[in-house]
Amino acid sequence: MPDPAPTVSCLTATKDRLAHLRGAIRCYLDQTYEPREMVIATDGSPWFRGAVRRHLAELDRDDIRLVELDEGEGLTLGAVRNRLLDAARGEILCQWDDDDLSHPRRLAAQVAHLQAEGADACVLNDQLHFFQESRELVWVDWANGPWEGMLRAIPGTLLMRAGLGVRYPEEGPHARAGEDSALLADVWARGSVAELRGAGDLSVYTFHGGNTFDEAHHRGISRDRVAALDATPELEARLRDTLSYYTLAYPLAVRVNALGTFFAYGGPGHEG
Repeated sequence: MPDPAPTVSCLTATKDRLAHLRGAIRCYLDQTYEPREMVIATDGSPWFRGAVRRHLAELDRDDIRLVELDEGEGLTLGAVRNRLLDAARGEILCQWDDDDLSHPRRLAAQVAHLQAEGADACVLNDQLHFFQESRELVWVDWANGPWEGMLRAIPGTLLMRAGLGVRYPEEGPHARAGEDSALLADVWARGSVAELRGAGDLSVYTFHGGNTFDEAHHRGISRDRVAALDATPELEARLRDTLSYYTLAYPLAVRVNALGTFFAYGGPGHEG
């Protein structure tokens, strides 16, 4: 008999952002890949903890666990993420941020690429970058340009085998911001990382104003790392189909290269 598929642990650090967290949970629930689990860690407010507990009770899923941390401990984001690494039970670990969205095919695609390449980790080179207030959606490709090595990889999409011995920084300049890049650098130095390119529509990063980095940082990414895709009818049809899954603010302008808006998307069931 073939070996059983490895369990993937989707690891979510969250704090006082219930609407975002519910979106991340929905994306987890809709994944086609099995087996999997979701571990959520928070040091948020008592109200937030209660709201999360109630939502999970309504879902009644034994594959979603909540790790409640001491609010007064003053943990850095890196420390919270390490608590998630400690709590995970899967053979494969996936960063699953509360304000990112993932298409139902994302886990299956990354695990398949990881296994096909015989790698220790897998990252996406592409992603949809969504600006909530201006309603712009930009396909970014971190491999489109002069960047080499891990600079081609999107840190927040990291999926890796357990047991690599890596940890997020809990102190220092990268403990509260850029902690996922620091971890990726460690993974890159220790093992093989498979890059999955051309699957950018499987992941949406949302800039909503409460992100770790400011708007100037994210505008720079969408400008300097915009994809160079051909604006074909086939690509538009693919994107319309994929976008019908996500819950975003509509209407939105879709861009897939530096030439400007590719098409306007009015939401599921709308042509423009």
